[in-house]
Amino acid sequence: MMDLQESIFFLCFVIISAAADPLKTLRASVGGSITLPDAVKEEGFLLYGGKILAQVEEKKLFKIYGENYKERLHWNQNTGCFTLTRLQESDSGIYTVGSKEGRRASVEYKLIVYVIISAAADPLKTLTASVGGNITLPDAVKEEGFLLYERNNLALVDEKKQFKIHEENYKERLHWNQNTGRFTLTRLQKSDSGIYTVDSKEGRRASVEYKLIVYDSVATPTVSVLNRSSESCSLSCSVDSAQEDTTLLWSYNQEILKKKRSAASLSLTLFYWQDLDSPLQCVAENPAENKTVSVDVRTVCPLNHRGNPSSSTISRHHLILIIIIPMVCSIIFILCVSAVWRFRRQQDSSAGQTGRIHQNQHLLSENISHQEPSESGNPILTSVYYKPAFNSLQNFNMNLQLKTEKHRQS
Repeated sequence: MMDLQESIFFLCFVIISAAADPLKTLRASVGGSITLPDAVKEEGFLLYGGKILAQVEEKKLFKIYGENYKERLHWNQNTGCFTLTRLQESDSGIYTVGSKEGRRASVEYKLIVYVIISAAADPLKTLTASVGGNITLPDAVKEEGFLLYERNNLALVDEKKQFKIHEENYKERLHWNQNTGRFTLTRLQKSDSGIYTVDSKEGRRASVEYKLIVYDSVATPTVSVLNRSSESCSLSCSVDSAQEDTTLLWSYNQEILKKKRSAASLSLTLFYWQDLDSPLQCVAENPAENKTVSVDVRTVCPLNHRGNPSSSTISRHHLILIIIIPMVCSIIFILCVSAVWRFRRQQDSSAGQTGRIHQNQHLLSENISHQEPSESGNPILTSVYYKPAFNSLQNFNMNLQLKTEKHRQS
C-alpha cells in the first residue's frame, strides 16, 4: 500500500494530466497485445481507471500491483514503453502514463479491446507469394477494423479512417487502400509467412483468416544439349541450385512429358520420329510462380529424318525383306543343286555295277565252252574265282563256284 504522500501525488498527477493532452484512443483485439506509445525511462507510473497499475522507481525497478497483470504487463527498460499482452475484453478502459523526468504532465489512452468472432462457415484460406513480391488480402476494411498477424494487432483503421501501423517492420511495407479497403503487403520476406486476420467492424463482427506462404523466387531455367546421335538427342532443363519447393518439368502442347521435384536438372531424350514441330517448354515452378523457356527443337537439336513411327517401321520391314529373301533363295538353290548331283551320282554308280556283272558272266561262259578236253577225254575244268567289287555280288559268286564243282565231279 502506498502512503498518503504518494496518494496525494497521484491525485495531483491525474488532475494535471486532464488539462495537458487530449485523450488518445487505442484499439486491439482479444488475445493480441498493445504497446502504449508514451514512455517512462527513469521514474513514473502506469494507471488504469485512476488506480496505480505499475510503478518504475528511480533505480529502474519495475513493480506491478494488479494481480491480473503479473504475467501480461511488461516494461521495456531501453524504450521505457509499457506493453500489455494476451489482451482480454475486460482490459478496455483508460490508461494513464506518467513520467517524472522533465515534466509532471501525463498522457491518457482509451483502450478498446474487441472480441474477434471468426466466421465459422469460412475455412482458412491459403495465399501464396514470392520473396520480393506483393500480396493483397481479398477481404476489406472500409470504415473501421483491424489487421492482425498471428493474433497480434498489426494495423488499425479507426472511425476517422486513419490508418495506423503498430509494427516497425511493416511501416514502409504495409498499405491500406481507402477506396477498396484492402491491405497490401509489399517487398515480401519469408518471415512474413503466417496467419493474417482481417477484422472489419462495419455491419458484422466476424473476421476472415488467411494463411500466407512466402516462397523463394523461382530462378529462370536454362536449356542445354547433353548429347546427340544419329537417332536421338538429349536435352537438359536446369536451374542453378535445387530448391525444396521447386519442380522442373518438360511440356509439349500443354502436356507434361516429364517432371521432377526438388531437382537441379531434368533431362529429356528426343527421337527423330517424334513429331515436334511445335516448341518444347522447359519450366521451373513452385506454388507461387513459374518461369518458362521455350525451345525450338529444329534449331537446338535438328532432326534429320523426321517422320512417324509407322513409316519408320515400314522402312525397317523393307530392309529386312531385302536382306532375308536373297539369303533364303540362295540356300534353296544350293540344296536343289546338291540333291540333283547326289541323285545322278547314285544312278551312275548303279549302272557301272550292272555292266561289270554282265561282263563277268559273259567271260565265264566263254571260258567253259572253249575248254580243251584232257587225255581221258574229259574236259579240263578250271576254277575261276572272281572277287566282286561290291558285297551285292557275293551270292552270285558262291552259286558259280558250286556249279563248277558239280561239273568236275561228273
